[in-house]
Amino acid sequence: MTFLAIFGIALGVAVVTAVDLANQGAMRAMRLTMESLSGQSTHRLVGPVGGMDEAVFGQLRWSQGVEHAAPVVEGSVLAVDFPNQVLKLLGVDLVADAPFRPHLLQNAEGIDLKSLVTVPQTAILSVETATRFGLKNGERLHLLVAGKKREVTIIGLLSATDPLIRQGLADTLVVDVATAQELLDFHGRLTRVDLILSPGAEKPPVPEPLRWVETERRTQALEGLTQSFRLNLSVLSLLALLVGMFIIFNTITFSVVRRRSLIGLLRAQGVTRGELLTQLLADGLLLGIPGTALGLIMGVALGKGLLILVVQTINDLYFGLQVTGLPLDLTVMVKGGLLGVGASLVAAWPAAWEAVSISPSTALSRAALEVSAGRGVIRAGGLGALMLAGSGVIWIVPGHNLYAGFAVLGFFTVGAALLTPGLMVLLVELSKPVMRRYGGWMGWLALGSVPRNLSRTGVAVAALTVSVATVVGMGILVESFRGTVVRWLEETVASDIYVSTGETSTGAGVEVGILDPGLIETLAKVPGVASVGLGRRVALETQGGIVNLFVLDVDWSRFSERWFLKGDAKDLWPRFQKGEILLVSESLAFRRKLDLGSLLEIPTPMGIKSFPIVGIYADFRADTGSVTISRAMFAHYWGEKAMASMGIRVEEGVRIEDVMDKLKQAAGLSSSVEIQSNRGLRQASLDIFDRTFAVTRVLRLLSVLIAFFGIWTALMAIQLERTRELAVFRALGMTHDELFRMTLMETGIMGIIAGLLAMPLGWFMGLILIEVINYRSFGWSLHRDASLGMLAQALVISVPTALVAGAFPAWRMARTPPLESLRENL
Repeated sequence: MTFLAIFGIALGVAVVTAVDLANQGAMRAMRLTMESLSGQSTHRLVGPVGGMDEAVFGQLRWSQGVEHAAPVVEGSVLAVDFPNQVLKLLGVDLVADAPFRPHLLQNAEGIDLKSLVTVPQTAILSVETATRFGLKNGERLHLLVAGKKREVTIIGLLSATDPLIRQGLADTLVVDVATAQELLDFHGRLTRVDLILSPGAEKPPVPEPLRWVETERRTQALEGLTQSFRLNLSVLSLLALLVGMFIIFNTITFSVVRRRSLIGLLRAQGVTRGELLTQLLADGLLLGIPGTALGLIMGVALGKGLLILVVQTINDLYFGLQVTGLPLDLTVMVKGGLLGVGASLVAAWPAAWEAVSISPSTALSRAALEVSAGRGVIRAGGLGALMLAGSGVIWIVPGHNLYAGFAVLGFFTVGAALLTPGLMVLLVELSKPVMRRYGGWMGWLALGSVPRNLSRTGVAVAALTVSVATVVGMGILVESFRGTVVRWLEETVASDIYVSTGETSTGAGVEVGILDPGLIETLAKVPGVASVGLGRRVALETQGGIVNLFVLDVDWSRFSERWFLKGDAKDLWPRFQKGEILLVSESLAFRRKLDLGSLLEIPTPMGIKSFPIVGIYADFRADTGSVTISRAMFAHYWGEKAMASMGIRVEEGVRIEDVMDKLKQAAGLSSSVEIQSNRGLRQASLDIFDRTFAVTRVLRLLSVLIAFFGIWTALMAIQLERTRELAVFRALGMTHDELFRMTLMETGIMGIIAGLLAMPLGWFMGLILIEVINYRSFGWSLHRDASLGMLAQALVISVPTALVAGAFPAWRMARTPPLESLRENL
């Protein structure tokens, strides 16, 4: 029992600690990545799509208040020889850059930096990245940039002794500014200018298309993008700790039950309530401290695996990160320790307080315990009903506050747990006629033992119910989310074939992987092609953070397929085609508190322009939000017409595979465009979705594991408490097998009850996760998808869990000699 209690709280602490460490590790990786790219700058000057004229740097360099200035050309490129490997391209002026990124020069010992400037197409890499790629000094690295194959020669390897600097330099390709301009076709332009301004100095005036951004504020904005995602993981991990508290409560209660006679005698001999209370709480600490210590160790091990999943999700949805290890954050470890010890004390308090509150004569009676437990069920049920009511009140109050959403979930979960013992007794009473008729004497005894041992079974069934309901609720969320995304993909990804140049882009926000206009015209004339739609994605830095700008050149049939939530497609189409209006995604409207008729400010080369919002659509690509405009508006305000992707529809009766072969032939062997089928693109999107919820699946599994130990502790306690009762059954003629089956039937009944209660509770929990937590976190409206199969998982999980957990206690009960048990209990 002691081991199970320690292990139960350890699991809860491990999950919380692992999630916190993974979140901290991801955020540290993001900050290091930003620092390796932004350096020690206090401000940065950014330009519109296409960057800024490099002459701006010369003007700023000697401006008043500017201590240092450095030109930067940055972007992302694909390493051709290493599939799906994206490298950060950092083009700098090594002389001007020294105050910003001193680690480049400090760790460049033995590297001929002069060649980096004077020899074209040269670059340096970190030793760790080069080792992972199998590259050596002097070898060539083949790249894919803007759909064109390029190559650079590695002339040096950066070897940093500081692990933080090593992580910041991971997957970064450092080149001279001129080399970066040539690779990215950024001739005469810069992505940005990094600056260190004197304290209190005014920012130098710059032309309207250029904007100042405080480096720290931009980093905070990027951290804010992932805040909701990380916060959701933390809350789900706390649910695991809640179930761990049930185990501690079970164990302390069992300890009190076994020593009730001793407690009564001590009270009768003059021991005060305070002294007994202190001793019982100390017992809780004796379980909590080693459990917490073990949980912290397990949390570090589990955190290493979760960090990979968290970083993968951030890579898919937000921005690229590279991590080299899990940081052991002292704050996280202290938090985990306090939660573990605190949860142990909180879980031990009710049982300890009850033990010292009763009279000595009552303490000597086991029957009094169950009577007291019955009264406690009524009180707990009343409190649980109040908490459920409070959850509903907070839910219906309008607002976007995420913490209020977590309060809804927390009140509901605790309220449901408090109601569970009472509902269990009700279900037992309702099932008695059925059991009396079909269950036989063995089933009748098994059913009756559940409410007779309410002090033990109530907590066990509550722990199992909450755990299984959590699994069902998260399952409903994931299935609803996946079903919504599938329907959204079916309606919006409607072309048969997609052509693009990959995911390379520049830090200025322009997608450099644009398609050659001649190639577009050639592919459009391929036999079997019915129609073509064009698109482009640009990441814009706005005052409210980064926003994805989608540019479309499509016909009416493709426009009407957008999943409009507000606004009529027929009314909007003529104005959209002329470039008079823009559309925003639901998540952006939610984050900026926008609605139809609101004005949205967008930075353009012509200055910051305000556009009225006339349409809101669903977009599940990322919760950062997106804006969609026509190619005509893009050409008018940005002066750009180039497109980056094609959506091709095939003529009826023509095989898609045949057209794809013709498109590849038309593109030519030298072209590096990516030609992908509708099926392939949808599958790639769903693969990203599945990776996103990998962490959730791990937490669901851990919740079931903790519930397993919860019900195991309860059943072991019942077995020890009922030793004499079961010995009497054996003495009256019950066989080993009959006692084993009866005991296993008891655990099965507990599993069935937990499963039945977890169905509605899980459904409501899923509803809260979808309508409250998800919406307030990301601003996405989801179609609820709670199939009977998903709800039936409650029984599929709870019954086997209860049976497996009860098998050993049942076997031990059946094998204990009755004479020995009777002698020990005389």
